[in-house]
Amino acid sequence: MAPANELEQAILEQKSMFLDAFQAIEPGAELLVAKFNELVGEVGQSAWLLGPAATFMVRRDLGDIRDALEQVIAKVKYALAHQVPVLSLISAGVGWLAEVKRPVSNLSVATVRPDNMNFAKWIGDAANAYNAGVAIQRAAVDEVTTKAEFISKWLFDVITANVDYAIGLAKVVTDVLGRIIQALLKVGGVITIPWALVQLEESIGDIVEGSFNYLLTIEQRLYDALARMRDVAGQIADHSKFPNGKWPQMVTG
Repeated sequence: MAPANELEQAILEQKSMFLDAFQAIEPGAELLVAKFNELVGEVGQSAWLLGPAATFMVRRDLGDIRDALEQVIAKVKYALAHQVPVLSLISAGVGWLAEVKRPVSNLSVATVRPDNMNFAKWIGDAANAYNAGVAIQRAAVDEVTTKAEFISKWLFDVITANVDYAIGLAKVVTDVLGRIIQALLKVGGVITIPWALVQLEESIGDIVEGSFNYLLTIEQRLYDALARMRDVAGQIADHSKFPNGKWPQMVTG
């Protein structure tokens, strides 16, 4: 069980990586569109000199490249639309550790360490009743601590899946952008246009297919974590250590 302060630091590191990823994603996607449009313009100025067959191939390859880029941009738009909710979740994770898990875990020792050490000399029925009450309260504190740890791990799993997805998407954007910039350098001559576009279409296809398969595994991790919401709800609803859903009291009535 990792201490709350270590988990809190880990979540803050995840937040930093998440923000860094989006600093690459949004401007990178905008530049990606701009460079592709520039590529289309460059090719359009000279492609007509290649003849009908080559021109057909050029248009086909540009269409395939455009289709691949549209898939990338669609994922970028989805990620941007969910950026703020994920940041809110990260803040909630930090708040949970600071305001719930850490204070609750500190109570475990406090319930069995009396303020007055003379209690250790207490004997008889009253002492037995007191010790029984302490045991019940200690069990309740430990139960809350276990629930807090369970929810902390669940939050961390959801957060890391979202962060890994953002980092993976940032890599897709930067890799594809780099390939388009390389292609721009190769289409300056009429003869090199078909060859440059074939290379670009193949490389972008490989990047998109491989990267999207990787992103799909991260999406599955996220779905699996979200599916455990039922387990989280079960932890919250379990009052086996809390009579009538309330904190066990030493004195009732």
